[in-house]
Order: sequence, then structure tokens, then C-alpha cells
Amino acid sequence: MEDKYRVFVWDAPGHAVSYPFQLDFDLFTEVKWLDEILEKEGIKNPVIIGQSMGGYLGQIYAELFPHKLKGTCDDRFTHLYKEGIILQLNYGS
Repeated sequence: MEDKYRVFVWDAPGHAVSYPFQLDFDLFTEVKWLDEILEKEGIKNPVIIGQSMGGYLGQIYAELFPHKLKGTCDDRFTHLYKEGIILQLNYGS
């Protein structure tokens, strides 16, 4: 498998080794950081696999950077598009 696929695992801010982390950011900022990391690492057209918050990040990445994404695989999260929630996140208070 390692000969066919490149796997990148991100320690999201505020989790695991990155803790403690100043928690004054939102998911959109976090997705922009992820995009910067993918660019720096030369990762093109990723498939983002996420569970829980990672599922949200995958959905937001697809919303902000659809031209850069091959696909997403999400588990155990609430769909952000349900009942216009993505609009609240984009233009929220």
C-alpha cells in the first residue's frame, strides 16, 4: 500500500502533541492552515479522511477548495449542509 499511496497525518491544533494551543481560531482558519501545509508538502488532489471534527474540516475544505480536492471520506459527524448550517458558518455572527 505504501508504494501506491502517500499518507499524511495531521495533528490538528489543540489535539495530541499540539496541545496546549491557543484556541482562538475557527474551523475555516484551521482549513486554511491545512491547505498551506498541503501546498508546502506538495500534496496535490488529496482525499481527506476525517472523523468527528475531521469530517467538518473535510467538508469545509471541499467548500473552500473544491478544485484542489479529489474527494472526502467522513465518519461520525453532522453534515454541515443540513438546513443551511454551512451558510451560518460562512457568514455567521
